[in-house]
Amino acid sequence: MKPCAKTTGKAGLIAGILGLVIIVRIFVFEVCIVSTESMVPAIRPTEIIVIDKLTYGCNLPRRWADIPLINVFTWVPSLRQKDERNDWGFRRGWGLRTPREGDVAVFLSPDQPYTMLVKRIKTVIDKGTALPIDSMRTTVEQMALSERVPIIKRLDKTYIGGKPSTHYITQHTFYDMRGDNTEKSHDSRRFGPISEEDVIGRMSLVLWSWDSQGTGWNKVRWGRLFRPVR
Repeated sequence: MKPCAKTTGKAGLIAGILGLVIIVRIFVFEVCIVSTESMVPAIRPTEIIVIDKLTYGCNLPRRWADIPLINVFTWVPSLRQKDERNDWGFRRGWGLRTPREGDVAVFLSPDQPYTMLVKRIKTVIDKGTALPIDSMRTTVEQMALSERVPIIKRLDKTYIGGKPSTHYITQHTFYDMRGDNTEKSHDSRRFGPISEEDVIGRMSLVLWSWDSQGTGWNKVRWGRLFRPVR
């Protein structure tokens, strides 16, 4: 029996819509809900924010779990374990500019897998920067761990990649990420600078703002809707 033309048309439409959603989520933007107070007053808890992926260029998927909608299959434990062994390499799409100091950016948490964090870029550490090991030892060790470069200290010498050295030269650009509300922020002061590979996009717009303490219409923070994140 041949498939009905009407059924085939609907299937094609659904496939087209799903494909468009995947393309938009990867290359253009996605939305997220902020759950902490770390960026108050710029961003408040329960706000829905638009993540702009055009400005910096999208971070292309490195495994199936990074592809929207398709990643539902990796919820199956056996498939997720297989997928975690995949690594298609770091590639970033074309963007309008690179991240800079003062930007509010979204990135993958280095100590909480599959968790996105939002902080402000305090300092940009360019690729190829030579950092003295003794003066910034903890920070350098965290960056080297991110770049999978072994640092070993023996007696009075430090070895980087098996060679004695007094400086660590970064292989990627790193960003010191800080929350505006410092007392309630889990940021680079704890986990070190973030590699460019982990940056997802720029926080651009407050799409919706909801005050759980309000009542009726006052639950909506009307003055914050469609407001740029600064």
